[in-house]
Amino acid sequence: MITKLEIKGYRAFEEFEMDHLRKINLIVGMNNRGKTSVLEALELVSSRSKTVILNSLQRRGEMVKEEGESGVRYFADISKLFHGFNASLGSRIQIIETSRDQIHSLQPLSKAETKSTNFISEILELNTDPASQYRQKPIEDDFEYVINQLQLAVSWEMKSDEIQKTAIGYRYELSPDGGLIPQRFVKPSNEVRNALFVSTEGFPAERLVSFLERIALTDDEKFIIQSLQIIEPKIDRYATETTPQQTKGFLFNQERIPQKRGVKLKLTGSDEPVPIGTLGDGVWRLLGLIAGLLNTKNGVFLIDEIDTGLHYTVMKKMWEIVSTIAQKFDIQVFATTHSQDCIDSLASVIESGKFPKESFSIQRINQTSTRTVSYSEEEIVSASDHGIEMR
Repeated sequence: MITKLEIKGYRAFEEFEMDHLRKINLIVGMNNRGKTSVLEALELVSSRSKTVILNSLQRRGEMVKEEGESGVRYFADISKLFHGFNASLGSRIQIIETSRDQIHSLQPLSKAETKSTNFISEILELNTDPASQYRQKPIEDDFEYVINQLQLAVSWEMKSDEIQKTAIGYRYELSPDGGLIPQRFVKPSNEVRNALFVSTEGFPAERLVSFLERIALTDDEKFIIQSLQIIEPKIDRYATETTPQQTKGFLFNQERIPQKRGVKLKLTGSDEPVPIGTLGDGVWRLLGLIAGLLNTKNGVFLIDEIDTGLHYTVMKKMWEIVSTIAQKFDIQVFATTHSQDCIDSLASVIESGKFPKESFSIQRINQTSTRTVSYSEEEIVSASDHGIEMR
């Protein structure tokens, strides 16, 4: 479990530190203070996916338009990753997360004009399993120089001496103007990763359906039904929906290609299932939240504005289900909010005593400080009871 996060030179932060982290962490603060940047930094240093940087830039729409003889092309503007948009030669980002038994770091993330093969030989293949016996194996490369690259080196080391320090390394090709080239963009993988980011827009229907299909016919289905019943108690069952989208082949040898479309719900007293969209955006958002959480077992779940689309009357039950799943499947949750109702609902869950001590924290980002204000469980409950503003 991550207990501390340090950031230098990334997006909104020249220097930043967040400490005393728990199983469930709610990040608060005014607009444009870097709450989303904190989630992205956690994703960068926790994820096993090479496309995590690209996904971050795509989510924010940080693209550069270039018109040339061959037409219009788009590149991801990596300058937005750097504090003050300073992506000049040698610019660096450092992100360090400290866990109970190991330290992960992303260091450096830098833009370079030229680099010799000495660096390339030090890039290591992906290995993030602390129990693995795999050791440092260099990646071979025949190029003498690499022109315009973004370097990313992620490493972890155990606090004990039993396992050696291990690292992973990636190189990203850049355009002459410093943009990530379009050919390197890959759609977000549906594979289960050790870090999952949920934006304010939630998951695309295709991805959410894939998550639900992994849960189908397992004991985890009960959490899906329980969460949906928070908003509509009549929901009994759910099913993913597929419809034939197109055919291919000759007249007598045609193959139907199914296109996943969404989710249908069975309501008590109704013979016909209804599309989930019939019940409103809140049901869809809550379904995405719980399905995503169940697909991040033993990992880090990151969600921006967790209360989006949810009425304040359902938030306490939402926090109870999130906390139950996080405890059961060893998931660390980081969420942001602007809502005092969301904070008060979390305080009510803490006060109920249903979950182990030191399971929750609130982290407030202040404009004038390089450290968050960390609220303990006792302080969260006390502030909520006395109407003290924590946002």
